[in-house]
Amino acid sequence: MKSTPSCKPCYNPGMKAKTVLLILSLILISVFVSCKTAGIVLEPVETIELQPVPEEQPEEVIVPEEEQQEDVPQVIPEEAEPQEAPTWQIGEIGPHGNPVFECEGRYLEISEPLYEAESYESAKEYCLSLSTEEVSYRLPTVAELSAIYSQILEQELAELDYTYYWSCEEKEDGTVKILNFDTGFEGSFFKDMDFVSVIAVTEL
Repeated sequence: MKSTPSCKPCYNPGMKAKTVLLILSLILISVFVSCKTAGIVLEPVETIELQPVPEEQPEEVIVPEEEQQEDVPQVIPEEAEPQEAPTWQIGEIGPHGNPVFECEGRYLEISEPLYEAESYESAKEYCLSLSTEEVSYRLPTVAELSAIYSQILEQELAELDYTYYWSCEEKEDGTVKILNFDTGFEGSFFKDMDFVSVIAVTEL
């Protein structure tokens, strides 16, 4: 009795490849159907360029506007008119009670004279004794003495002695210029002369 040979499956490589392809196709179809059912559209992924992040700027603080004040009309002060310097007439009685004269564009007033001062220093002290906080007296210049002589003495606008009068102009040799009211001539005396008189003046 002969034994029947057993049937062994034959190995077919082509069949296995077809089976794998079939399985993959079924998987892809299943995925496609699932995505379509869920409304998912598969699109190609785009390349995203990375942009530099700008530096953070400080937040601008908005200050609320203050309530606008009502416009108040500005009062512009009127400009003060420049005060004109008082004008005087030669020989007019000044504010201190004595005649006024003019010298080099300035008006001055004489004082009561002091006759025969003890010295030039005494003459200056006399001028200081007449001065106050409101008015300042001093010895006149030779030009001012000459103006007193021609404008007041010769016009007989005040009673003045025809004698020598001290000026304030000292010379390098230690003497002081004087004016002779008898002749109108200029001269000079030493400071210790005790017969020279004083007329103080103040500017107006």
